[in-house]
Amino acid sequence: MANKLRYGNDYNVLIQADSAFNVDPVDLTTGWTALADKMEINNEAPEQVALSKKDQRIVRYNHTNLAGIKKPTISLSGEWTKDHNILLSALTGDADSAYTITNQNTVNSYTIAQQFATSESNLVTGCVLETLRIYGEAGQPIMYDATFRCGTVDRENTDQLQAAAVVTTKPYMFQFCDTPALHDGYITNANSFEYNFTRIFPDDKFLFQNSQVWTAAYQCEIVCEFKATYVYGNENDANVFGELMSQTMSTDTITLRDAANEKEDYNTLAIVTYGQLIDYTLPDPERCMFEGSFTKKLLYDGSHEPITATYTADS
Repeated sequence: MANKLRYGNDYNVLIQADSAFNVDPVDLTTGWTALADKMEINNEAPEQVALSKKDQRIVRYNHTNLAGIKKPTISLSGEWTKDHNILLSALTGDADSAYTITNQNTVNSYTIAQQFATSESNLVTGCVLETLRIYGEAGQPIMYDATFRCGTVDRENTDQLQAAAVVTTKPYMFQFCDTPALHDGYITNANSFEYNFTRIFPDDKFLFQNSQVWTAAYQCEIVCEFKATYVYGNENDANVFGELMSQTMSTDTITLRDAANEKEDYNTLAIVTYGQLIDYTLPDPERCMFEGSFTKKLLYDGSHEPITATYTADS
């Protein structure tokens, strides 16, 4: 059998929900969402457990190390498109728009495949989204990066997956091109933003029960944060600083479009966040124009969701 080389541009990324936790889908030939993104598999080697056994050697015998639990991870990154809504499902637990974070301790797992141009693929099951960052700035496409904590890695799997989609036309990517309304409408000239979501898991002893790979995933908390920069103005900056000092809550809305403003047809993703300012940065006097920035912790107050992401397809 000829040795098959692997290249950095000869694969697709496929993702869909597991049939059960850390169990790949029943039918691998259909149901996938394809992402033309960068994928990295990390931390495959099991943790090494050093035994306390005494063997009367300066250099220990090989049997004094034991393979422990396996905690592989996957990193994904690329430009945000409508197909990336599946990551919002992985974050919130909602299958469809509008996406809000479900108040539960159990989480869903996914199978992620790195499908090569040949028939093989790296198939990873039991993937639970751990971190998600969505960010953008004026004139640029919206970017993202995500990490998954995973269960089982099956390299060079030969099972038949759905046919790889060959991209022959440039897909519409979401751009920072619609006017955001920040701080209850006080700021209309933001020029960059960043959302950060981090899922907090309990200790490993609750996740690895009589197994070297995790048998269940529970979440203790999802920490949510929103950052933005804006063109400084005396009124909008006073509003930001005043809110920081008064510890009040506010709403921020950013609407993203996946085609240029002059196009008639486009899809939109409106992200509404609610929370409290925790940091404020004074403008840099070395810049040609002053630019302000703030960081907000997203919170729930009993009636406002910390994040609501609504995807609307062109009709």
